[in-house]
Amino acid sequence: MQLSKELTTVTPFSKAIGLTLFIVLPIITFSLGMSYQSTLQPSKNNTPIVSPTEEPVACTMDARVCPDGSSVGRVPPNCEFEECPIVEEEVKTFTGEITNINYGCDVDGVCSIGVGKGSVVVLKGEGPNAVEPKGTIPEGILDSSRLNDFLRKQVEVYAKSDGGKTDSYTIYGSKSFYIKLIDSTAKMTCGGIAGKLCPSGYFCKYDGTYPDAAGTCLKSPIKTTYVCPKTQYVDCMPGPDSGKKTECGTAFLQWATENCPGFQGAAY
Repeated sequence: MQLSKELTTVTPFSKAIGLTLFIVLPIITFSLGMSYQSTLQPSKNNTPIVSPTEEPVACTMDARVCPDGSSVGRVPPNCEFEECPIVEEEVKTFTGEITNINYGCDVDGVCSIGVGKGSVVVLKGEGPNAVEPKGTIPEGILDSSRLNDFLRKQVEVYAKSDGGKTDSYTIYGSKSFYIKLIDSTAKMTCGGIAGKLCPSGYFCKYDGTYPDAAGTCLKSPIKTTYVCPKTQYVDCMPGPDSGKKTECGTAFLQWATENCPGFQGAAY
């Protein structure tokens, strides 16, 4: 088939169109290719930021011997000793009066507080098994200059019985243990349906004689011929007459500790 002359004749217009397409088409093709290529590459702004990896905390390998004979080690992140296990059967709650405070942490490594007829160890300051107190104690109670602020004050104790004893306790080994002051201005109730008892040194004054009568705890009067020492200590140094001194007897020392402000005890 033979084309018409109009379609085969080269004119200035057709030349212009051909030149334009020859220049424009490669540019358009290049631009489209670059645009498509950019969609295949991740954007610099979308590059994930990798945070530095924290170095694991390494604690020393020493161990603490717990009151029950077991041992615990240090745990991250602060490398503090893990709490000792608690045998619930040996944990006691009781109330009593502070009878004495032993400030011997810097001498024999032990600080204890006498409560009623018992003793509560609150700090072991020296030795291979030295521990810091974990329980809560009244602020300033281990300051010897503040003895009179705490002596004969009523406290509540939540502590562990040492070996099941009823007169020896410790509050280290658990943050839940405590010695706390009881508000002396608040009335302590007793009796009632629960039959609540008063702490040592108090008696229950009932509001009536009917069954399950409630009452208020009052300080028991102490009748004795004892006289408070004129000094903080009584001389109980060993000697031929030391056993005959009334003031060196357990009964007098207990009475003087509870009733004589500033009394420190016997000097041996």
